[in-house]
Amino acid sequence: MECTKQLNKAHSQTMLSRVRGCFLAGAYSGALGYGVEFSDDSMIRSKYGKDRITEMDRIGGVVEVSDDTQMDIYTAQGIIHAAEKNCDYEGMVKEIYHSYLRWYCGQRHKQLPSELGEDDLITDEESKRLQQSRAPGITCLTALASGRMGCPDCILNDSKGCGGVMRAAPAGVYYYKEPEKAYQLGCDLAFITHCHPLGYQSAGALAMIIAFILQGLAIDESVNRVIAFLHEKGCKEMADCLQNAVNVAAKGPEYANAFSSLGQGWVGEEAVAIAVWAALLYPKDLKSAVVKAVNHSGDSDSTGAVCGYIVGAALGEEAIPKEWLEHLELKSILVSQAEKLVSLVQ
Repeated sequence: MECTKQLNKAHSQTMLSRVRGCFLAGAYSGALGYGVEFSDDSMIRSKYGKDRITEMDRIGGVVEVSDDTQMDIYTAQGIIHAAEKNCDYEGMVKEIYHSYLRWYCGQRHKQLPSELGEDDLITDEESKRLQQSRAPGITCLTALASGRMGCPDCILNDSKGCGGVMRAAPAGVYYYKEPEKAYQLGCDLAFITHCHPLGYQSAGALAMIIAFILQGLAIDESVNRVIAFLHEKGCKEMADCLQNAVNVAAKGPEYANAFSSLGQGWVGEEAVAIAVWAALLYPKDLKSAVVKAVNHSGDSDSTGAVCGYIVGAALGEEAIPKEWLEHLELKSILVSQAEKLVSLVQ
């Protein structure tokens, strides 16, 4: 009995490290990419040198997170609310939608509708940073402004932008024991704002990759299992995007034409493909993977964040350089949510 308790405790500690690693590495990596988002490769080299950006520029002593992390936090909060209320699956998706509406109202400095209640994330000066504009995606804002929740019965647009995949990691955490449910929740939370199949399938794929990693599988095995699952579901185009990332990674880190094959990350399938490619190149080296994922002429904060989620979940919090966390904005919220989600799924 005592041995079982010790094993359970060890598993819990490992799980917490992996989830904290996922959230914190994703936040810092998104922030690193945020510093060069909208800059082409020549501009990045001109400012940072031949190695391009490798460390974060602190603004006022703070590592400012991107909109990816803001929405990731609101995804986690929606899941936590649903679990605390014992919601069914449909209720959980609705709670995540309501959480996104709280984010939207903060971004637009609108008063929260009475039916949403208070935004319990905004409790002090630090947490008010969730309301600061960090180049939020137009599709996310427009969809949430519509007053309707995107779903198969309510198609709001034909967008496959990466605004869905960038916020899907908490779905993989919550349903890590049931990867197919992680995939479904990833799809459904992205569908709220992005209604093109690749816009939500990419989010489902990321959530499923995270779930497999949290079960203890290596990154490459997790990706291969998701590719097989996507083929079974008839999601050939999404499966092919991930397979392409695997194939390009096999050419090595010096392959010069990687981004001409992978894309720029502005759309969901490209964002997760770039992140997976970088993670496969450096599965045991978080910093190298993230630096690879953000240094390109595309949506660097989203590709960085998604790569950070993947490698952070695989290696745990211990793999994150200490200097990354010293000045990371909203760290206390990310840690608290990681701890809460782990307590809910043990």
